[in-house]
Amino acid sequence: KQNFLQSQIQLLLLSKKKQKKTLREQYLTLLCLILFFGSIGSRFFYVLFHYDFFAEHFLYAFAIRTGGLSFYGAVFTSIFVVRWYTRKRQLSFSSTLDHFSFGVALASPVVWTGCMFLKEPIGRFYDGVYSIAMKADYVRSHFPGLLEFPLEGKEKIIQGESVLSVHPVSFYGFLLSSLFAVILWWLKPQQKEEGEMFFAYLWSVALLNLLLSFVRADQCNFFGFLMPMRFLISLILLVLIPVYIWIQMRKQRALL
Repeated sequence: KQNFLQSQIQLLLLSKKKQKKTLREQYLTLLCLILFFGSIGSRFFYVLFHYDFFAEHFLYAFAIRTGGLSFYGAVFTSIFVVRWYTRKRQLSFSSTLDHFSFGVALASPVVWTGCMFLKEPIGRFYDGVYSIAMKADYVRSHFPGLLEFPLEGKEKIIQGESVLSVHPVSFYGFLLSSLFAVILWWLKPQQKEEGEMFFAYLWSVALLNLLLSFVRADQCNFFGFLMPMRFLISLILLVLIPVYIWIQMRKQRALL
């Protein structure tokens, strides 16, 4: 009997170990899919949101080196990829979103650090204590037609070069994303339902993008309508997420 119990315990442990290994491999595969399709979706949404410009300069749509990726494009595409993959592999959709969104939240400050070295995205004019100087020629060459302000009259000559003083948007993004990452880290142990971490992350990045919209200079000309698309999507998410959670809570109470 003792040998039989030991063998059953060993089989159970091996089975759990195999399940963990399989889940790790599935998550790694999903991560590769998210990176690939998320990048495509990010660029597609960016081109779509700036359709008027890219309709006249089609080849610029493939010039990713000049910048131009939509955060929300990557998020929405990734959600569809996760949905498709979890249904195919019979995994929990909500739990998978929780795991990935928490990881992305912790990685966001690193991404914004990279943006600081690239000095992107472009901020609005700001000649204050925390402003950064950008070469006017660099702005003209990397962001043709995608800025809401004329450069003439805003330039200053520093050490023989024409520069623009603008808001350090990437530094603001680093500070806010770091703050939200700490908050989500604190909330993680208190999570009660699947999907809570994902909605908390999505709400936090919506707030981040909403705040940064006031200091970002890149505009969005959407099929002839000049609108802050990033601001609009962020505002919609900030309203819809609490409403959705409230509706779900009402449904749960009705079942009790």
